[in-house]
Amino acid sequence: MKPSGARCRQRFALVLPSEIETQGIVLMEGNVCGRPVICGDIPGTEAVVKHRFNGLRVPIRQPKALAEASLPAEEHLIFRDAADRQEAYRAVQRMVQSGAHFTALLAASDRIAMSTIWALAELGLRVPNDVAVIGVGNDPEGALMRPRLTTIGSQNQSYAEVVDLLFDRMLSLEPPEGRVLVRNWGLIRRESA
Repeated sequence: MKPSGARCRQRFALVLPSEIETQGIVLMEGNVCGRPVICGDIPGTEAVVKHRFNGLRVPIRQPKALAEASLPAEEHLIFRDAADRQEAYRAVQRMVQSGAHFTALLAASDRIAMSTIWALAELGLRVPNDVAVIGVGNDPEGALMRPRLTTIGSQNQSYAEVVDLLFDRMLSLEPPEGRVLVRNWGLIRRESA
């Protein structure tokens, strides 16, 4: 039975365990409704479901893999209120002291990731041996600390193009034509993960 858009939006994820049929339209409906999709890793699904990006492709004929992919997020390991470095530092310390088991941490920014590394070190945990840490943004400070911070960001740290665009807008009597500035981001492997 094909899920309706309204029904799909009410669900956390769309699970399609078929071994032979990709059901491309059903998978796309799940994604359009903003839901991750969990499906069998069969030919054709990779065109719609990018593994760990908009869903998961799991090995077929392995009910345990499907069940594990369907597990809910461990909310006690997610800190949404750690918006600054000090709060991130305290949140990581509370998490470790509570006995929570985790082996990796993805921080919302490089600065929060750096505070995380300091908090873990103070508690006697080694990065990346005990806990791998990844930040976001490629802050230059991350390349100077020990261990050097693995991050997701742009290799290009030049903002001349952005500054030129701002000056064009400030000096123009009429709004200049819109432009799109693209920064390619990727994983920058260093030492923390």
